[in-house]
Amino acid sequence: MYRRIALVFAVVVLVALGASQAQAKTIQATETVKGTVTIGAGGGVGGACGVDEGYSDQCPAFDEAASCTCANDEAGTITGGIGKGTAKIDLTIDASEEVEDTVEHGCKPIFGELDVAITDPKTRAGTAEVNINGTACRHLTEHGLDIIEGGFAINGCFFPTGEKATTASGYGEVDGTFDPATGKVVLKLHGPITAPGESCP
Repeated sequence: MYRRIALVFAVVVLVALGASQAQAKTIQATETVKGTVTIGAGGGVGGACGVDEGYSDQCPAFDEAASCTCANDEAGTITGGIGKGTAKIDLTIDASEEVEDTVEHGCKPIFGELDVAITDPKTRAGTAEVNINGTACRHLTEHGLDIIEGGFAINGCFFPTGEKATTASGYGEVDGTFDPATGKVVLKLHGPITAPGESCP
């Protein structure tokens, strides 16, 4: 009798786990973040973006004195397959770790955080913090744009507020451009997004 009960319980648990796994769906998504940043000394150590700016609040400076700047836009936008909304942009640029060639074409490490709020469609609305790590490389032509490359990950989970939204998790690649003359930055995030999110409450 006890074995039968244990067996039935085990089957119920396995069915429940299978059902929850079957409900999760992963899609390949692309989102574009645009903004016009202002660059200056941040409030963090070594000029990094301030202590309230999460992942962007770091300036490693492994070999010498810290020398970072913060690129900030409080009113950026995000558009793509997941939805449209706003994106607060904070990017710490670590000038002390720049690598250059003989004609001063160089790349600098960047550490960024995007505070994203999806507002359209309202049924899939929600918020997330997105961490970015990569490099910003100076343009090779006289009037070219700086190139940004790296990776991203949702910090924790996408938290829904819309009636049809669910939690989500994801990571992937980042590529983009920066115009030093105007401050305009464009970031494209590509990668797998899973909903409901893995390990999300």
